[in-house]
Parts: sequence; structure tokens; C-alpha cells
Amino acid sequence: MKKLLLFTLLCCYCITTYCQKTDTCCNDLKTLYVKSEAECNLQNALTYCLSYTCCNPSDYYALYDVARYYALSHKADSAFTYLLKATQLDNDSALFHMKNGVFVDLVDRPEWNKLADNMLQRYERTHGKIPKREVTLMLFNCWIKDQSHYEEMRYYPGEVEALWATKNQLDLENLSVLQNYVKDNGWPKYSEVGKDFSSAAFLIVQHQNPDSTRLMKRYLKLIKKAVKEGEWDADCYALLYDRIQVYHGKKQLYGTQGITDKNGKVSIEPIKRAWGVDKRRKKMGLKPLSEYLKALQEQEDWLNGKKTDQ
Repeated sequence: MKKLLLFTLLCCYCITTYCQKTDTCCNDLKTLYVKSEAECNLQNALTYCLSYTCCNPSDYYALYDVARYYALSHKADSAFTYLLKATQLDNDSALFHMKNGVFVDLVDRPEWNKLADNMLQRYERTHGKIPKREVTLMLFNCWIKDQSHYEEMRYYPGEVEALWATKNQLDLENLSVLQNYVKDNGWPKYSEVGKDFSSAAFLIVQHQNPDSTRLMKRYLKLIKKAVKEGEWDADCYALLYDRIQVYHGKKQLYGTQGITDKNGKVSIEPIKRAWGVDKRRKKMGLKPLSEYLKALQEQEDWLNGKKTDQ
């Protein structure tokens, strides 16, 4: 009996020690893949993250990161496989994590649209039904195209010019989609398509080139009307108003438009009545200018692969 007890205790000790070592190893792998991403070492990040998921197969965020790394590596099939594994874990944030520009190569696939529809149904169980679901899904895909290739520029600095050319083409495609919708239905409303997904419409207009100011002004009027009706946020109006002003060589009103010099330092374009800018910004739901400038600089540093405090 004593021998059996000693054997049992020895087994428990060995299992406990193994588990502790395994946990330590897994934690090390997670640290390594996070560090590799921060250093823009995509291959190492993917390798360490894959190893980490072997000992933590139910870690939603790790599975999602593997999908993201595969997408950035231009391996769309593997990216979708791991994204599907992540979404099957029933995480309430899954739809928002799918809303990532790195997945641009997936959005035209039938299986992507089916998955997005399923995730939208999950979203609706918590947030209520969306009247125009098909429009929401359309804007969802437009948002991904609009935000595409930014992260790729961090990992492929030698391809930045080509990536911008691809982005510009996607912007034109998005504009065509939005124009066709607005022509027949008017500007999309929060109450119709959901506040969490409608921002794509604004981004499509905001990201047009300086030759499109006439079009941008037309949509600015629609956004202004939607703001008055409580169907849109005022900060979008401020951002688009300022961009049109800057495109025309005029001073902006809300200080939303920045410019980056050759050294990567961000500054704010000239502001009309600058002494009152923070008061105007607050009225439009914008943070103080100093905080905004800091956020712009952090974003620029991130795009350039520099470490930030975030």
C-alpha cells in the first residue's frame, strides 16, 4: 500500500513539474511571437505563434494572430483556415477582428461572405437586428478594402509604392460601390446599417484624391444632414470638412489634417483661428489637439516599424 501511495505521489509530482515547464514554454513562445511582430519579423512571429497554438489550441487571440500572419504572408487559404478556427470559439469580438485590412485577399471569396454573415448574426443576438443587413455586409467588405495594405507596408518596405497603387485602385472600386448605393438609397444611416459598420462610407469619401473635391463636397452635405438627424457622428463631418479645405489650399477649422516630413515627424496643417481649435474640436466630439497629434505620431511610427508606447 505504501509503495502504491509513493508511486502515485511521484506520478503527481512528475505531471505537475511537466505542466509547469509546459506553461513556461508556452508563455515564452507567446512573448517571442509578440516581440517578433513588434520587430516586424513576420516569419518568426508566425513560427512562434504556430508553436504557441499547439499548446494552447483554444486561445482565440493566438489563432487570430496566426490567421493575420498568414494573410500578411500572402497565404490566403491558411489565413482563412485559422480565422475559421478562431471564430468557431464563439468570441463576441470575432466580427470586429475580421474587420481588418490584412484580410483583403479573402473578401471576394464566397466562404468569406458566408462566415461574415454568420458572425453578423452572432453580433445581432447581442446588439439587435440590423434592418439592411446586405448593405452592412457590403460596407464591411468595403472597410477592409479601404484599410488594406497599411500593415503590409511595415513588413514589405520595398513594396510601398506598389502597395499604394493597389490601394488607390481599391479606393476607386469602393467609390463606385458607394456611389451606386447612394444614388438609389441616399447616405447610409446608423439606424439602417449599424453604427459599428457604417464608417466605411465616410472612409471611402475621405480617402479620395484632391481631384475629387467636388464629389467630396456633395457627400459632405449628406453627412451634415445625417449629423443633424442623429444618424451620423459630427467628428466625421469635421474630418471631411478639413480635408476639403486643405485640398483647396485653405486653412482647416478643426485641426484634423496632419502632414509628415521626410524624417517621419508629423505636424498639423495651418488652422484658422487656431486659438479656439480645442473648443471647436470638443463640440465635434474630437479629443484635444495635443492628444490627437500624439496619436498621429504614434500611428506614423507604427507604420514605419518604430516602437511606440502603445
